[in-house]
Amino acid sequence: MKRLIYELNLTKEESRNYNHILCGLKALSAVDYINIYISIILPILFTVLILWSFEPDLLLEILFSIPVSGLAIGFLAAFFISAVRRSKRKQMAALLNKYLLKIAYPEAKLGNVKLLSAKVVGDKMRLVYAKYDIER
Repeated sequence: MKRLIYELNLTKEESRNYNHILCGLKALSAVDYINIYISIILPILFTVLILWSFEPDLLLEILFSIPVSGLAIGFLAAFFISAVRRSKRKQMAALLNKYLLKIAYPEAKLGNVKLLSAKVVGDKMRLVYAKYDIER
């Protein structure tokens, strides 16, 4: 197994879109935002359900001691962070589909290449991948 590092130059537009938060949030669709909402609400509901079933007094004490504005700000912060992370993953997947197949298409077709990590640093995308020397 060889560990290879490959650096690609991104266009200025791709680099700006990846590094700018609002451009990333524009890349998400309504379905993505609904999925983010569900992924935030479900753990909260399960936590409330578990607390309600075992310690209802503790749940009521927590809910009445935290102001509603604090709960709203906490929810919006979690929603924003989740949206940014999902947009980064979506943009990285698009960049990998665009560039990784150009680099290692014959090896990837045979299954000899495994991507280990990918990062966008400035206007470059750094790919670290393993190339296996398997004869098929």
